[in-house]
Amino acid sequence: YNNVWSVPLLNGPLDDKIVYNFHCYEPMIFTHQGAYWVDFMPSDFRLEYPGSLADYREKSQDLSKDLSGAIFKEGISELGPKFFEEIFAPAIEKAEKYNVALYCSEYGVIDLANNDSKINWLRDIHSAFAKYGIGRALWNYKEKDFGFVDDSFASVRDKFIEIL
Repeated sequence: YNNVWSVPLLNGPLDDKIVYNFHCYEPMIFTHQGAYWVDFMPSDFRLEYPGSLADYREKSQDLSKDLSGAIFKEGISELGPKFFEEIFAPAIEKAEKYNVALYCSEYGVIDLANNDSKINWLRDIHSAFAKYGIGRALWNYKEKDFGFVDDSFASVRDKFIEIL
C-alpha cells in the first residue's frame, strides 16, 4: 500500500537522486469514512477528527482490521499533530540516515467527513510535513470523492488552500 511503515524497509540509495515515497491516509477510518469502494466500510459511518484515540480504537472494532491502520501501532499516544509525528518517525529516521528526501505523494480526506474535521486533519498532517521538510501532493485535485476543487469542498476550499 506504499505506506509510511514501508520506508524503513527500503535499502539505502544507490545514488543521490533517490526519494523515499509514501502515501498517508491515516487514520484510515477517518479519511475513508463512508467510502463505498472500501470493503466493510458502512456507508453511514462518520467520525470527527481529532477525537480521542480511545474512541477511534473502540469504533474501529466494528470495522475491518485493515481499516485500523496506525491507531493501534505501538507508541501512538494521541490524535493530532503528535500522531503524525509518531507515525512518520521511523521513515524520517531512515531518510535522515541516508540523507534522502522524504515525499508523501498521496494524502487526503474524503468529502463525506465534516468540514471542521477535514480542516483539522489537514492542518495536523501539514504541521508534521512542514516540521520535517516532507514534500507532499494532496489527493485529489478533481473528482474521486477527494477533489478539493469539487462542489463538495467549496465551503472549505479557501481554508485548504491557506493550509496548503
